[in-house]
Formats: sequence, C-alpha cells, structure tokens
Amino acid sequence: MEDLKVVNNWKAAEELERFKQRYLDPAKAKVDEARKILEDPLYKWRKDEKDRAKQKFAILDTKNIDYHRIYAATMELIAQHERQTDLLTEIYSLWFHNVSNKGKQPSEMMNMQADLLQSYFQRIFEAVEPLKLQLTPTSK
Repeated sequence: MEDLKVVNNWKAAEELERFKQRYLDPAKAKVDEARKILEDPLYKWRKDEKDRAKQKFAILDTKNIDYHRIYAATMELIAQHERQTDLLTEIYSLWFHNVSNKGKQPSEMMNMQADLLQSYFQRIFEAVEPLKLQLTPTSK
C-alpha cells in the first residue's frame, strides 16, 4: 500500500495565492480594461470592430469567472482542510492527555475515559457530517 503524503494547507494556499497574483489578478485587470473600452461612448470603433471586441470580451469574461470560481472553491477547501486538521490535532491531544496512559490505550477504561472518548468521536462525526459521507452516527 502506498504511503499517504501529508499536504500542508499553508503551502497549498501560498501556491494558490501566487497563482492568483500571477494569472487571475492580471486577467481581471484585462477584463476590467476591456469593459471600460466597450462601455466608452467616445471610443472610435472601426467597421465591425466593436462586434468582434464584444465576442472576444465575452470569452475573456467567461474564462475569468470560471477561474475565479475554481480559485474560491479551492480556497474554501483549503480552509476546510485546515479546520479539520486542527480538530484532529486537538482531539488527538485530548485523547493523549485525558484518556491514554502516555500514548497507550488502556485495555480497561473508567467510565470517565469512555465518556471522553465518546465525546471526541462525536466531534469528529459532527465535523465530517456536512460532507454527507455514509457514516453511522455515534450513539449519544
């Protein structure tokens, strides 16, 4: 089985921001400039030039919208990854310090430890529930 590679969400966000600065921001500026020209009543158009410009603008604007949608969805995914990583880290720390015996799960647990474990897994379930995975809810 192949080892899973852990991806740092900050690195992905950093690369996505670099992509935005390098490609998306200039594309948006280009669309804004083209829109100004198209809407300028004083601009001197040659014969049939405005119709071709409108067609080119429509293509450029559609691509720009699509790229920004992908960017926004990816940023949202990165933020979700960050929240879930934080949650798992917190729950691991709680288990390690409140339930385990120096990182080893005791074979016999006290009621308090069982209740703590139950609450940790309930939190994990609640965190992933919006993803609509086929998981059986924890018993309360």
